Amino acid sequence: MNRLEEELMFYNQTIANMEHYLENKKNIPYERWFFIHAFIDGLKKGRSEILQQLKRECE
Repeated sequence: MNRLEEELMFYNQTIANMEHYLENKKNIPYERWFFIHAFIDGLKKGRSEILQQLKRECE
């Protein structure tokens, strides 16, 4: 497994953990909820960039 694949696994696991936290946590203060969603969005953008790099490597 190369570095990009390891990073992709990290991003996927972190996103899954944070989404799971939001689904199971009640009464999250809006500021925390907003921060977590912004963080997840950033992770998804990073994951998208990694997927593009992996796609380029496979071509």
